Amino acid sequence: MPEVIPAGPKPQLSTKPFQAEKDFAAMSSRGIADANNHSRRSWFRSIRTRLALWFSLAFVAVIVLVQLADILGIPFTSHEGRWGERKAEMFRSLSLIADLKQERIAHRLKEFRDDVRLSATSDVMEKTVLALTRTADRIAATACGDEEFRSLLCKEEAFGKLKRYLDFIKQIYGAYADIHVIDAATGRVLVSTDETAVADDLSEQSYFLSALRSDEPYISPITLAAGNPRPIFYLSYAIHEHESDPQTLEDGAGRPVAVLTLEVDTDDIMKPTLHMGDGLGESGEALLVNREGKILTSLKHPLPDGTVPKPLEHEITAEPATYAAGGEEGIMDSRDYGGKAVLAAYRYIPVTPDRGWGLVVKIDKAELFAPLRADLMRTFALGLIGVLVFVGLAAVLAGNLTRPLRALSGTAERVAAGDFSARSPVTTSDEVGLLARMLNAMIEHVENWHTELSDQVQQHTADLCRTNKQLVAEIADRKRAEQEREGLIRELESKNAELERFTYTVSHDLKSPLITIKGYLSLLKKDIPGGDARTVDEDLTIMTHAADRMAQLLADLLDLSRIGRLINPPEEVPLGDLARAAVDLVGGQIEQRGVEVDISSDLPVVFGDRPRLLEVMQNLVDNAVKHMGDQPEPRIEIGARSVNGEMICYVRDNGMGIEPRYHEKIFGLFEKLDNSVEGSGVGLALIKRIVELHGGRIWVESEGMEKGSTFCFTIPPERKGPRGEPEPRRVHVNTK
Repeated sequence: MPEVIPAGPKPQLSTKPFQAEKDFAAMSSRGIADANNHSRRSWFRSIRTRLALWFSLAFVAVIVLVQLADILGIPFTSHEGRWGERKAEMFRSLSLIADLKQERIAHRLKEFRDDVRLSATSDVMEKTVLALTRTADRIAATACGDEEFRSLLCKEEAFGKLKRYLDFIKQIYGAYADIHVIDAATGRVLVSTDETAVADDLSEQSYFLSALRSDEPYISPITLAAGNPRPIFYLSYAIHEHESDPQTLEDGAGRPVAVLTLEVDTDDIMKPTLHMGDGLGESGEALLVNREGKILTSLKHPLPDGTVPKPLEHEITAEPATYAAGGEEGIMDSRDYGGKAVLAAYRYIPVTPDRGWGLVVKIDKAELFAPLRADLMRTFALGLIGVLVFVGLAAVLAGNLTRPLRALSGTAERVAAGDFSARSPVTTSDEVGLLARMLNAMIEHVENWHTELSDQVQQHTADLCRTNKQLVAEIADRKRAEQEREGLIRELESKNAELERFTYTVSHDLKSPLITIKGYLSLLKKDIPGGDARTVDEDLTIMTHAADRMAQLLADLLDLSRIGRLINPPEEVPLGDLARAAVDLVGGQIEQRGVEVDISSDLPVVFGDRPRLLEVMQNLVDNAVKHMGDQPEPRIEIGARSVNGEMICYVRDNGMGIEPRYHEKIFGLFEKLDNSVEGSGVGLALIKRIVELHGGRIWVESEGMEKGSTFCFTIPPERKGPRGEPEPRRVHVNTK
């Protein structure tokens, strides 16, 4: 930015007094503002209040920190506080309970295995089952159905003997709901504590098939039996032939002849084992999940939505259950199935070599740490009481210390408000009294100084106002000149770039007809001596067409060069009239192609060069007719639309369409996408030049070939130039 030198002589100002006056004015302004706000904030800003607050806060901080250290511990030290000790103690209790329950469940499963093995290998079971299977085979060969088979089998002596034995086992152990003996060959129930189950086909059940394949007792996954909403699982073991039987020795000893299955109600067995009692409070709970994370027993608490989940129907995604089901063991601080923060211990209980249960023992942290939270509340209550007591004591002490200072503050406020006659009373001989005497002397000096400066300020203010007006006017002139210069530079750069492109294009396209003429002149030199009149005539025709094309290119270039400025005075131009005039000018081609033209009735009125704007509209309509293609129902629409307050005029056709990659290229000089269409390729470049000279823009919208094209352009509204001359304007109207 060039240095600005104001016109006229500079006033000689006294810098030092003027600066002092400014400092005093600023100080007075701040003082007045502080005085206005003092009545509202004096209690909070006073030294007395701050002393009281600082002493109280220090006291409370000490009490709170001591209590917090006792409850929460001290960071980066071995002291964990009661909170950490309580947490560690609960983790130990949870681990102990989880280990105990894990051991009990594992022991209970071992008892189940021993029960089914002992029952299946007894002499009564082996001998009676072998006899019953043979009887069942004989009856099955003659019986017509399950009812007849069941009726005949139940009358057999071996059936009665084995039924009494199974009832005895059920009564002795008391842990099994039903006991079945299943034929190993057919999968049919031979005998059961529930006679209605006799003859049922269980050959597809996993516990039946697994028992036949294993030498060890098999424990099935927990399921919901048909007609029984309670979870159950089965113990199964294969019954083999007795070695002393002669038939056994012929067929091969040890062949399984049946499978003994014991049905176990999970809730009856597991609930007593998982019961927590009062040891872990209201929220303490132990639960079992399978390897998919589904609960195997009823939960103690409902879910967050209030529903009570049923076993094997709800999957728990909480971390302790997930880890336990995956075979891991440990303790963790996490969240439970209800989203509550808990401390949990989790264990894995193997049931088979490839399957097991997950055990989780947990307690809510809210219940665990409730006593410590109560201690924290008591600590904060004591701190609040301490604040109130110390505020009172500190206020009394601070009041005695700050009374002389308040007197000085009152005097300073009066001076800041403009009362230079105010003086502070000197009541002590200490530092406060010395400060009061110094303040009074300063006020007297400022009072004399203020009178002198007032006159200088008035004079300086008047001089500055005059100088400022001169500077503002000159800066405005220089800014305007700088903007005009930058505008001319940009316009010159644009013209140079356009001229370079124009020169290259013209030299290329004008050279083509000349090359054609030159080439056929060479051919004429050969054809004329030979007397071939027909070939000579064809060569002359081609040379004539090339010369005509060159003449047409020169005419178009001449027309384009004349659009360097608006040669006609601008005026208001109704686009509706302009569109109808353009259609009339291209009427012959429109009628020849049978094109339907639709002109909107509410086209806007623009401001510009009427002949040039007519040329724009005519070229757009002519271009649409030429590129209509093979459209059976050719149609052209001339209209306008308003987008964000800008009026956009358009000429839309349903013709050949334009690929998006050519949307910019078609506005170049001599650019033609279809050489079979008449024209030199200057029309769209001419239109673009006219629209841009009016301060507008033009573009094409088309989705591609056979999709039609819409040529859009804008003409800015009329506005006044820097010297008051009218410039093109856009009139906003409602579009069709």
